[in-house]
Amino acid sequence: WTSMELLRSNKGTNLLVLNGFTYSEHSRSKNRRKIYWRCSERGSCNARVHTNTDFGDLQLLQDGTDKHLGHIEDHKGVETRRVMQGVKRKAEEHPNEAPTRLIRQAVAAINDPEVLARLPARNSVRRVANQHQNLGRPRNPQELQDIILDPPYTTTKRGTRFLLFDSGPGDPDRVIVFAAEASRRVLFASEIVFSDGTFKTVPNQFAQLYTVHGLVTDVASRRYVFPLVFCLCVRKNEATYRRIWEAITEEAARLGKRFRMRIMMTDFELAAINVQRAMFPDVQHKGCLFHFNQSLWRQVIISPVGSQRRTTGVLGYVNAENEPHTVRRDVQRLMALPFVPLADLEDTFDTIVEQCDDRVLSVTNSLEATYIRGHRNLRRRRAVPPQFPPELWNVYEQATENVTRTTNVVEGWHSKFQKMLGVHHANIWKFLEEVRDEEHDFHQVLTQIRAGHIDIKQPVNKKYEMSQRRVYNLANSYEDYKERGEVMRYLEAISYNRKIQPD
Repeated sequence: WTSMELLRSNKGTNLLVLNGFTYSEHSRSKNRRKIYWRCSERGSCNARVHTNTDFGDLQLLQDGTDKHLGHIEDHKGVETRRVMQGVKRKAEEHPNEAPTRLIRQAVAAINDPEVLARLPARNSVRRVANQHQNLGRPRNPQELQDIILDPPYTTTKRGTRFLLFDSGPGDPDRVIVFAAEASRRVLFASEIVFSDGTFKTVPNQFAQLYTVHGLVTDVASRRYVFPLVFCLCVRKNEATYRRIWEAITEEAARLGKRFRMRIMMTDFELAAINVQRAMFPDVQHKGCLFHFNQSLWRQVIISPVGSQRRTTGVLGYVNAENEPHTVRRDVQRLMALPFVPLADLEDTFDTIVEQCDDRVLSVTNSLEATYIRGHRNLRRRRAVPPQFPPELWNVYEQATENVTRTTNVVEGWHSKFQKMLGVHHANIWKFLEEVRDEEHDFHQVLTQIRAGHIDIKQPVNKKYEMSQRRVYNLANSYEDYKERGEVMRYLEAISYNRKIQPD
C-alpha cells in the first residue's frame, strides 16, 4: 500500500510524505531525472526514497518504507502539517481575509484531539497566516517617509486613477487622498455630504482615516450612502482638512463640475467644520445629532448632584425605580431640543431649566455653555460664544423634510470596514488593498443601480423607519403644539421615539 503526496516545510522546501513518513530532498541524480529523498528524522534514521522529478506526475522509483529505524510512521504529525499548509495556502489566496477566520476554516473539520493538540499555539498560527498574506506585498515601511505609492496602490482594480492627492513622503504632515472618477462625480452631484474620521483601522504611520460619503438614488427613489473619498492623515487640524477639500474642489474644476450639496454633515470636529464653513459658505453645516446626544449623555453620566459628587451622578436618578420621573423627563426634553426651530430654541431651553429638577442643573449649565449661549460676560471676562452653536446641531428643518439627521450610517461603514480588515492599525499595503476592494465594490453596485437594480442594501429596520416617520409627523405639527402652549409635551413626544441612552 502506497500513499504519496508533497507538502512544504516551514522553510518552504518540498517534503515528500509516503505511508505516514516524511522525507526531505537530499540530492538529485547527475542527469537531473531522479530525486533522492532522506527521512526527515535524519539524525537517527537513514531511510531513503527515490522519485522522478516531475511534481505534476510524481512516481515512486524506490520505496524505503521498511528501512526506517528507531521510529514509526506519524500519521497525526502529517495531518498537522497538512492543516498548517492549508492555513498558509488560504492566507496566500486570501491576503485580506482576517487570519482568525482563516484559522477557523482550516481547523473546522478536525475532530481528532491529538491533531488539535499538536497544532502550534493560536497566536503562532496567526503569525504564520500574516506572514503568508504579506508574501505578495512590498515590505511594510516603518516610517512615514518610507511609504512610496506606486501601482497597483495608486489605481483602482480596473486600472484607472485612484490616487487623487499625495503631499509626498517628505511631508511630516502628510495627507493622501484616494477617490476614483466615478466616486468623484457622485460626490459632486450629492445633495447631502457626510464626513467622519476614525483612528482604529488606520496604519500606524497615520492619525486617522477620514472619509467623505455621498448619496446615490435608485429608480425607486431609495437613497443610499456610500464612501467616495478616502483620506489618510497625520494631523487632525484645519490645514489638513483644507488640503483635502482643496484637492477635491480642484478636481471638480478640472472636470468642469459644480457641487450640488445643500447640507454637509460631520461629527463635532471643529477643525473640519471651520474649513468646510470657510470653503462652502452657502451650504448648511450640521453636526451629527448622534454626537450631540452622546455629548449630552456623557454630561448625564459625569455631572455631580448638588455639592456632592456621586459615583453615578445624575445618571443614578434617570432610571431609578423609586424616584419620580422628573429627572428622566428633563433629560428627555434636553435630548429633543435639536427638533425645536432655531427661533424658539433659547426660550424653550429656558422653560426646560425653569421646570427642571435641581439635580439636572449641572447638565443644563454645561449644555448652555457649550451648545446654546456660551459663557456670558462676567466682570472682566469677555463673553465667549458656544463652541458648537445651535445652527450646527439643530435638525428641525431636516426633520420636517424627513432628511437623515445623523452620520450613523457613516460610523456603521467604519465599523464594517474594521471588521473586514480584521485588525487594528493594519499593514499599510493590506489597508490600501481593502480600500481598493471597497471602491471596486461601490463601482459594481453603482453600475447595478444605474441598470435599474433596487434594494441594493439591507432595508432600514421597520421599527426605526416607523419612529422616523413619527418624528417627521411631530416636527410638522410643531406650530400646533406651540399654539396650544404644549411645547414641553412636543419635546416629550419626540423623545419617546428616540433612545434616551445612545449606543
